[in-house]
Amino acid sequence: MQIEGLVVSSTEPAKLRKLGEYVTTTPEVYGVDFMWAVVDQTWGIQRKEIADLVSSLTDGRLGMEIQQLQRLAHPILIIEGDPQWTTDGVLMAQYGAEFTQKRFTSLKATMQMVYGAHVFTTKDIRSTATTIEHLVEWSRKEGHDSLVRRPKLKSEWGTADASDFRCWMLQSVPGVGPKVAQAVDTALAGSPYAMRVTEKELLAIPGVGPKATAAIMRAVTPTKKKRRIRK
Repeated sequence: MQIEGLVVSSTEPAKLRKLGEYVTTTPEVYGVDFMWAVVDQTWGIQRKEIADLVSSLTDGRLGMEIQQLQRLAHPILIIEGDPQWTTDGVLMAQYGAEFTQKRFTSLKATMQMVYGAHVFTTKDIRSTATTIEHLVEWSRKEGHDSLVRRPKLKSEWGTADASDFRCWMLQSVPGVGPKVAQAVDTALAGSPYAMRVTEKELLAIPGVGPKATAAIMRAVTPTKKKRRIRK
């Protein structure tokens, strides 16, 4: 899968070069292997296999790359590999220098908290490619509010109706549980949520479209009880 606007370093493996729309040496100038832009901000990813990470710490390359990364709005470090540690916390595979689990943790903390580079770990080159795709897609989203959204309401019997939504909303009041909410909604026919607002006024609010307007009006409008016709 080729990612639109992604620039990949020509030194990367063929599997990862295929991700890029452009393959050049430009990313290396910024200390990264992958670059892309979102509006006026530049994102960049430095990929380090475990062996390369250890050697770059030894020869000082990582320090130089950290300085280059500072020119990016959003620097990212991907550490690729599945390191195995001894019971003493030492990396089993030796790459010319002893590397401990403690140092590995410290490195990730320093990159994130001191130099502002987000750190991700991947198992292999395939998962690295997937992570890059997801990061580029995420960076291009207009908003990131999924974590603060309320979970979707589910009715005990299937699709939630207007009463379910009103009770759900009423429970946001401290001290009001599901039983109290249901009792209030039933007794007052939803009147706690009756709003003096029209669809036209809702549609005039920036960001509120026809679908949202219809949903709000359904949720806050009291349900009309059908009159029984006596025979």
